[in-house]
Amino acid sequence: MKSSRFYLLLSLCLLISGCNTKNNQIQTLEEEQQDFQLLKDTLEERIFTRLKSGVILENAGLNYFIERDIILSERQIKTLSDNGEMEEPIFTEDAQNTKPIMLSSGKTWQADPKKTIARNVGVHPQENRGWAMIRYVLNPGLSPQARVQISEAIRHWESNTNTRLDNATGQPTFDSQYRFFYPYIEFFHGTSDDPRAWNRRGNWSYVGRYDIIKNMNQHGRTDAGQWLSLVTSPGLGTVIHEIGHAIGLYHEHTRPDRDNFININWANIAGTEEQKQADFGNTRRNYTTIGAFDFNSIMMYDSFAAAINPSIPTITRKDGSTFGSNRFALSNLDRIWANNFYLPYIARSDVYVELATTVYKTDNTIMSEQERLQLQAQINRSRGLNPIPPNCCRLPNNH
Repeated sequence: MKSSRFYLLLSLCLLISGCNTKNNQIQTLEEEQQDFQLLKDTLEERIFTRLKSGVILENAGLNYFIERDIILSERQIKTLSDNGEMEEPIFTEDAQNTKPIMLSSGKTWQADPKKTIARNVGVHPQENRGWAMIRYVLNPGLSPQARVQISEAIRHWESNTNTRLDNATGQPTFDSQYRFFYPYIEFFHGTSDDPRAWNRRGNWSYVGRYDIIKNMNQHGRTDAGQWLSLVTSPGLGTVIHEIGHAIGLYHEHTRPDRDNFININWANIAGTEEQKQADFGNTRRNYTTIGAFDFNSIMMYDSFAAAINPSIPTITRKDGSTFGSNRFALSNLDRIWANNFYLPYIARSDVYVELATTVYKTDNTIMSEQERLQLQAQINRSRGLNPIPPNCCRLPNNH
């Protein structure tokens, strides 16, 4: 139902809460260092698999990870094995085979019939990988600090983008009337110290929506939910980052054109060549990018990530200079991505589409009230409904 693209707005938020922001950023960087240290400490226990395409994945039991904190779906594993890419290409032979796609933003997206259609730095809106509202539940075992940070991270996404999350904690995961399982995210703490376990400790998530029925032995569940793991005391920036994966974003430093903007110092990254490629390799096709390489993205690692020698950088700009990581707010391009592919739906018990009072345009400016109402009416008409939702039926949605 929803659709969106990338953002950054650290101005007011930072001015108001500068002290807390600085402390949180330090906490998050320490947390990342601990994550990398855990992976380095367990290098001998970690198992890596080379697919027929040559791509290296980390094997965690029946599951696979890539780039340290991305757990892969079976479809992604097959695509990586067959094509060496995270996302499948869309080939179009001619205009007759290219049908327009109506996005929930009211826009029409149509493939270029003359070429392979590239994808975004995140998942593509044509696929059933995005969300309308991102349904989520809180695992009972979450720590009080994690609950606070999850709530703050959700507020940050919702305040600065069109992304909306729906707290379904305690609600059914199966629709008994229409006989289907709801796709949703479950925030929890991975607890296993075994790096090969699917529920290993650390911060990780699927990228985008993954709503197949899960297998208990493989996924630890038997519905269409997906896990988002956090350490017991996560920094706010880490939670914002992992939610970014869940809504459909990949890492900035592995985007296909990254070698035009950064150098990777492979000699200072721990592990064998296979292990390094699993954590820092990049995919090269089937993406488009929005704007220039974004060093300030919440999805970007800092210059000393996973360094063997912490005084020597692992990632530098092309001129050799180093940079820190943004772990306190979405960047302007992060916002733009979300605001191109999502709309701020209000949770309702009926089928009408109601938009929040603030709707961001694709350039992060805010729609006028007239534009917002016109878009809301257009979406409802396209669904065969009256243009304005009735004044009822809103559902409580407390984060």
